[in-house]
Amino acid sequence: MKNTPDIDNGFIYILSNSSFPSLFKVGYTANDIRLRLTDLNSTGVPDKFKIECLFEIPKKYLRGVEATAHERLFLKKLHHSKEFFNNLEECKYEVLETIKDLTGKIPDDYIKEYKARETKIELEKVKRYEEEKEREGRGRVGRRRGSQRASAPSERVPKKRVEKLQVEVRVDQTQ
Repeated sequence: MKNTPDIDNGFIYILSNSSFPSLFKVGYTANDIRLRLTDLNSTGVPDKFKIECLFEIPKKYLRGVEATAHERLFLKKLHHSKEFFNNLEECKYEVLETIKDLTGKIPDDYIKEYKARETKIELEKVKRYEEEKEREGRGRVGRRRGSQRASAPSERVPKKRVEKLQVEVRVDQTQ
């Protein structure tokens, strides 16, 4: 693993620490990664940080990639505190996706992994679509127990409202 970035580059990193199981720090440095680890390990944390992923990108994108990846992870409700997030795979994917969006390319070391993740997402979409079609074929899409079948989702009527309407209809019919 390369410790020092090329002159015009820096690193986006994902770190772990056994003191914080299942939490991962997403950040950046324009310097040698060992210097950043030394800084972080001297903050009173019982255990040392370990590099999970290291992405070398041009320096001009470092802040933007870090901020955007943090925002995306926050929106996915993976934010824990400060620069710490849950789920290593999601952290890695969002960082790669952000790098791709801002720089226009994926770091060479991660191309296979990124493509595998994209394929997995597409397969999951196809599976959900097929399951929906199957349910639709059985007439179950859009129905909730105790509610009437409506022609559009916005026209669905809750169970209590249906029961009230049925009572009102029965009263009208008896008069």
